[in-house]
Amino acid sequence: MAAAGNSDGSTRRQAQEIGDRLSDLPDNILHHILSFLNTNYIVQTSVLSRRWRSQWENVHALNFEVLHHHCHVRQAKFREHVVEFLSRRGGPDDSAAVSSVTIDVNNAAWELETDLFDTVMKYARTLRRLGVHGSTLATFFYANFDELAASLTAHRHHESLEALELGRCSLQNGDAFGSVGFGSLTNLELRGCTFSSCCDPFVGIPRLNRLKLDSCSLSMCSLKISGLELLSLEISGVYSVRGIDVVAPKLKSFVFHNYSAACLENLELPSLDRAIVRVYWGDRRGPDAARIQKNEEYYMKLLRGLHNATSLTLRFDKIYYWKWKEHEFPFNNMKSAMESEASPFTRLKILRVEYPLDPPPITLHDHVIRYFFERSSNAEEKIVKFEKGKTS
Repeated sequence: MAAAGNSDGSTRRQAQEIGDRLSDLPDNILHHILSFLNTNYIVQTSVLSRRWRSQWENVHALNFEVLHHHCHVRQAKFREHVVEFLSRRGGPDDSAAVSSVTIDVNNAAWELETDLFDTVMKYARTLRRLGVHGSTLATFFYANFDELAASLTAHRHHESLEALELGRCSLQNGDAFGSVGFGSLTNLELRGCTFSSCCDPFVGIPRLNRLKLDSCSLSMCSLKISGLELLSLEISGVYSVRGIDVVAPKLKSFVFHNYSAACLENLELPSLDRAIVRVYWGDRRGPDAARIQKNEEYYMKLLRGLHNATSLTLRFDKIYYWKWKEHEFPFNNMKSAMESEASPFTRLKILRVEYPLDPPPITLHDHVIRYFFERSSNAEEKIVKFEKGKTS
């Protein structure tokens, strides 16, 4: 019993020492740490001590999020929390200016109210980062980007925003971003968004250098992605009946994770340096043999579009790890396709094959090595790796 008591006392002292060390940090570091927390939690720090009483009022990043374990919270309750938090925080003077806002109702069964969004935008003075995530539980409802954009322009945030993240948002206007006039926006991330009318929606963002499309639906429209300053592009889980054209003269990094490469119509990437690709292949031994052949054609077309890459990573999913032996590795089975055309790669130096588990004993056949390195100016320095990756 005594030993247990001593252990408990030691644990309490250690906790107090850690707490004291945290309290001794400068205010700006404390504010940065608190900026990663939900607003529900940062308010609670005010009861820790006199030092902490008003620290939450000076946090520059506000995260209003319906947490997973609060998924049944009523819409009125969430609204009450947001309004009360802003009123208790006080006026947005220069010392407590809000530079980042996240409003996330992803776990709620209702949609974000436009007037509540406007209340937050009115409170914030000069935003540099904004994240808005609609509900995935309210299946048939998406946040309307036109309504969000109207609030942004009314409070002039469109001029200062550098990073914008949208989730479950409906983009009905083909020039949705260009019509807003995002003069400072460099980073745009869209998750689960729908495009009703697609032309070249990103061309109107002159300084955009990073774009990510995740689980977006293009429905029956084709999409063109062009950007004179675009440096990084990631496309993941995008559904498209028509196709996607990418024209980016300065693009350095391209990541493509998709069910099929069929949606990619044209790639013009003259400055490409690094490419990471993962597409679904199917099981050659099953009923999908015809689809696999078609997917191989799409894959070859994709590789031709990546011909300027110096580093190429091919990722494969866990499900195929157990199916493939050396002779079943996809590229080893594509001899006729790879020998029927000249290698498109002129600068390739590194070819990496990633698996989610420990790499199986696979070697690439000669025709595969020739296809990737035959015309490369870096062929003498080529590096081929099979390694454990981060794919799921």
